[in-house]
Amino acid sequence: MLTRTNQRGEEIARQLGEHDVAVSAGRRTSTERPVAVMTMHNAKGLEFTHVILLDVNAGALPQGYLLKGLAPAEADEALQRERALLYVAASRARDVLLVSVVGTASELLPAEG
Repeated sequence: MLTRTNQRGEEIARQLGEHDVAVSAGRRTSTERPVAVMTMHNAKGLEFTHVILLDVNAGALPQGYLLKGLAPAEADEALQRERALLYVAASRARDVLLVSVVGTASELLPAEG
C-alpha cells in the first residue's frame, strides 16, 4: 500500500494492525508480514505484484501547499513532479494496481472516458 505521506502510512498501518493484519515496517515484505505500507517516495526502485494507491484525492495529490504562492512556471514544475510521483507509484505494480479515491479524484488521474 502506497500513500502520499508518512503520517497517512502510519495511520493505515495502525488500522490494519487493529484488524490483525501483519504489516511490514520499511521496504521489505516477508511471508509473516506480506503487507507493506510506505510512501510513494519510498517505493521508488521497488516492484510488487499488487499495489494499492491510497487516497489519490484532490486534497492529497497534488498537495496544495506545494503549489501555494508559486509563480506559474514554478507551479507547473511542482505539478509535474507530483504527476511523476504518481506515475512512479503506479508503475510499482507488476500484476495488479488498485487506486483508492475518497471524494473528488486527483486532477492527476486520467479523466474517465
